[in-house]
Amino acid sequence: MEYEGRSVLPHLPPIPCPFPALVHPAAELAEAHVRYYGRRFGLVNTSASEERFDRAGYGLFAARTSPTACDIELRAEWAAWFFVFDDEFDEAGRPQDRGALVGGVLAEVRAVLTPDLRPPPVRPSNPLTAALADMWPRTARQMSVGWRERFTANLCSYVAVYGTELSQRRFGTPPSFEEYLPFRRVVGASDACWDMIEAAQGESLPEPVAGHALCRAVREAAADVICWTNDIVSFNKEYARGDMNNIVAVLRHAHALSWPEAAERAAGLVAVRTQDYLAARRALAESPVSTAYLERCLDAMSHWVAGSRAWHLWSRRYRDIEHAPPTEDPSYYDPLL
Repeated sequence: MEYEGRSVLPHLPPIPCPFPALVHPAAELAEAHVRYYGRRFGLVNTSASEERFDRAGYGLFAARTSPTACDIELRAEWAAWFFVFDDEFDEAGRPQDRGALVGGVLAEVRAVLTPDLRPPPVRPSNPLTAALADMWPRTARQMSVGWRERFTANLCSYVAVYGTELSQRRFGTPPSFEEYLPFRRVVGASDACWDMIEAAQGESLPEPVAGHALCRAVREAAADVICWTNDIVSFNKEYARGDMNNIVAVLRHAHALSWPEAAERAAGLVAVRTQDYLAARRALAESPVSTAYLERCLDAMSHWVAGSRAWHLWSRRYRDIEHAPPTEDPSYYDPLL
């Protein structure tokens, strides 16, 4: 497929979700706070990047996905951090050049995420790691050492995968479904986000429970639902940049479908994985590791699934599309490294 610089899905297919979409009562506070936070740490530095940051509504993303969080402002900071980090690498017009920076960023992230919460041994060198160093002790101080180690491993895996993603950026032939599935879960930061559900509730799951095979099945199904929903909603934006790392492109290439047919097929897979998620939840609830706190975390995961879908369909992040060629930076790109 050659780059065409246009939208090919005039209408998105219905994306099913059986859970009610809730909103944190302090949603407006979260949005006001995250705009201040983004500017305080230099996560946005130009008028174009500031406008895009504000129109995306990252505070509302936190309020939608964590409607029962005990500290919604901190959740909003993390939401903005993940989206800005993704843009730092995913929006670059020269992805291989940005990919060469991943190793240094990863080393700095590891240095910042100290398990004993001591100040990092090196001063953060960029806004992303400076913001991370600010959020980490406020997030982790209430959590167990096991949670800290688990979150650190998951966040570092998320950072590291950009080195692979950028070196293999697909501007022509999409990857196979078998290649794409595990990669998409990691680049979607799903495990780190599920860890954050515990932080939002203010308590860590015991590591034998968090690592249980049934917990893994629940987390993977929820990750697929959220990541594939993101792929469907963001497809026109990614297609306009020539990026074929998207489940719609994967399905179209694998099954010789039209773009609308591929999007419909993707929405059907979301429905299937939603049922897988519900089945895994039921099995987990009937297992010996089930506790009242685990059930609260799983309820929070369902809120996340519903809230993420609602926010994606609302946010301007995916509807404001700039048709810049893949080798050029869009006007709102704000390099932070």
